[in-house]
Amino acid sequence: MTEDDKFDMFLDFIYSDEWLLPIDSFIEYNCLIFTSADETESMQEKTRIYNDYRDTIANYIDKFLRNCLGMNRGQLGELCANFQDELDYDDMVHFLALEDYQLFHQVMFEANK
Repeated sequence: MTEDDKFDMFLDFIYSDEWLLPIDSFIEYNCLIFTSADETESMQEKTRIYNDYRDTIANYIDKFLRNCLGMNRGQLGELCANFQDELDYDDMVHFLALEDYQLFHQVMFEANK
């Protein structure tokens, strides 16, 4: 499979209900605790939710990458770097939030508004 094919399959996946519904459900269910922009408020509970997000979403994306593209997240990063002009921030925010608590918090706070 070519890099173009892999990238197209990745895009199809991140725009699909298969990817979006579980994320949207997770965010909707858990965003209620993110009532302020203060990241330290209710830190223990927010950290638990962030860890749940990381575990849930990381396992989900890892399974897709392994089973459908024969890749890991490191290779996905390289692939996305090669096609960075074709990606929007909004396309990647859920992936970026896996490694960035501040971004995760921002997403959850915005969802709670």
